Amino acid sequence: MLCLKDKTLLITGRLTSLGKACLQAASNAGANIIVAGDAGSGGRFVEGSKGMNAIFFPCDLSEPGEVGAVMRRSAGLFGSIDIVLNNNVFYGSSSFQYCLEYELDLLRAQGQGNIINISAFIGQVGKDASTHYVTARHGVPGFHSSTLLEYSARGVRINAIGPGFTGIPFGAGGRSLRIQKKENAEGGMTHAEQALSNLFIFLASTDSATVFGTTLEVNSAVPSPQLLKRMRRGRGHFHFPGML
Repeated sequence: MLCLKDKTLLITGRLTSLGKACLQAASNAGANIIVAGDAGSGGRFVEGSKGMNAIFFPCDLSEPGEVGAVMRRSAGLFGSIDIVLNNNVFYGSSSFQYCLEYELDLLRAQGQGNIINISAFIGQVGKDASTHYVTARHGVPGFHSSTLLEYSARGVRINAIGPGFTGIPFGAGGRSLRIQKKENAEGGMTHAEQALSNLFIFLASTDSATVFGTTLEVNSAVPSPQLLKRMRRGRGHFHFPGML
């Protein structure tokens, strides 16, 4: 179903498993896609993808001048930016701030637009030894509540998605414990990735035209007993899926 046909999507920040799932879903829905971020795996993924109408713009999102240049370049390329997916809520508060400032200015000038931020279910609860991360995630609902009052009347919608755990690398060797195996879902995705990308398409399309200022959670990836033990003991580094 080409529910995003002729729409332009801008994705900011990192592009790992969940970001790629949203990108693929948007491509299947007919969107024109621009990915802006550091020239790492995201750039290689976009450049190596076949059949996608996607472009990668290398950009240091912590530099406001570069962020503004990407916004202008993206809008000029396709005429407008209709949808924004922000994956950089935690990776440097300044980058998230700069992106939002330019996005809101642009969408307000257009008279329409749709911003979707990737948060995490941890933004609704707490976790020990993760103060900075939890604080950043808890700030997303507050941001929505405030900006909703100012920008909804100007045609701009802002919502968020709060995923649960999907992968947890432990130790210096980079080994990863995945809650759900890839073969358990279609297209090489986990069920959590499939659910999140479906929810993203809903928020990006006109089906959610009356949804404003909310955070929708995807909790299909329930932590395993092994993961819960490690969390209680404070062992290892936990990768939250909002870090796309």
